[in-house]
Amino acid sequence: MNRAILFLTALFLFAIQPFDTFSQTEIHSFKISGKIKVPISPNSMAFRAVEYDPGSTDHLFISYFNKDGLITTKSQFQFKGKRFNLEDVNIYFRTNELLKDGTELTYLANGSIGNEDITKEGKLIRRTIFYRDGKKKLMFSADENTLNGEYQMWYPTGTMSFSGNYKNNVKEGEFQQFDPSGALTKRGIYQEGKLISGEVVVLDVVYENPEIPAQYLNGNEDFDDFLKRRSAEINGLKELKVEKKINLNLVVDKTGAITKIETLSVLHQPELDIMNAVFKELPQYTPATVEGIPVESILTLKLILSKNGFKTNVEERNHTKTDITKVAEVMPQFPGGPLALRNYIANSVRYPREAQQQKIQGKVFVNFIINTDGTIANVSIMRGVSFLLNEEAIRVVKNMPTWIPGKQDGKPVRVSYTVPINFILQ
Repeated sequence: MNRAILFLTALFLFAIQPFDTFSQTEIHSFKISGKIKVPISPNSMAFRAVEYDPGSTDHLFISYFNKDGLITTKSQFQFKGKRFNLEDVNIYFRTNELLKDGTELTYLANGSIGNEDITKEGKLIRRTIFYRDGKKKLMFSADENTLNGEYQMWYPTGTMSFSGNYKNNVKEGEFQQFDPSGALTKRGIYQEGKLISGEVVVLDVVYENPEIPAQYLNGNEDFDDFLKRRSAEINGLKELKVEKKINLNLVVDKTGAITKIETLSVLHQPELDIMNAVFKELPQYTPATVEGIPVESILTLKLILSKNGFKTNVEERNHTKTDITKVAEVMPQFPGGPLALRNYIANSVRYPREAQQQKIQGKVFVNFIINTDGTIANVSIMRGVSFLLNEEAIRVVKNMPTWIPGKQDGKPVRVSYTVPINFILQ
């Protein structure tokens, strides 16, 4: 039997091991007591289950199942206590007795593995994302915010499309790009993020923070003229009683065309009708660029809607970003560290009931600025799922306690930071 078959066999056994019974060997440093399966919430058909990790003295597995009994996630944890009760899992998180450490598998609706995360002492080390048929889609080495190590992408056929290496979010070493047949199309050598030989090699993904963002063809003033002209043709404006700030996310492709508009603000139906009418004819943009290469990107528009129509929120637009950095010598820290941040998010998120009823789930990426005094500012959605989940994610971030600010040359600096908030229906 070759190694591939052995690996698949082990993975299969890892996924389907039953939870009806378990036995503790003498090697474990703790004892599982109480129920080994409990509902996610009162009267819920979904449940979670616990079992010993047979390969470690102080580890266990916690798995989540949906109402149909299908597994959704299975995570490996280190437990520092002496007696584990599944009903007290949230207490163990708060007291740092339970720490994600090892492998976490997230399953798709068809039963295949969607993500495989490798963590160490609560920190993400490597993530692999799969297509629905089980082929690899993306693999990168990183924690929640910083790429460190390999970064590889594959076409749905299984052929590699991109390969490179990062060090503290900066390109370092050889980068390669391949066409669907597997032929090498570009190769470049980077040192400290700068191309020193070969060609520019850029990831073919949707960029949230490109080097040069997408811009309206003839600048901001011409865009304001576009809004004014379109607003003049719209009925219903005079019925608006107060001004309202509205934020939109535009997905701008490599040609500058807008392919998607997502509202990030609460809109009533009349306001939504006005917005749809104004943006019925989508304006043309110059695409964002990374290392001089056009890329697909997300552009956030900050607008004001009044009885005179849409106009740019000049105050927001003119807010300088020259004093904001993404990477500081000493990065800002949530009080208590990364684990405390994850616990805060887990304990603060309230899954919107309407989103549950509509079976909406996914990961929301929230960007914000950590000021020099540690306060939070400029909270926005970098990549959203739906209005309901986006608004809840924004609420959680805005209610964060004061951070320990980042430092550059020994002085506090403003740092742009992004956190993912995952909404999963259990």
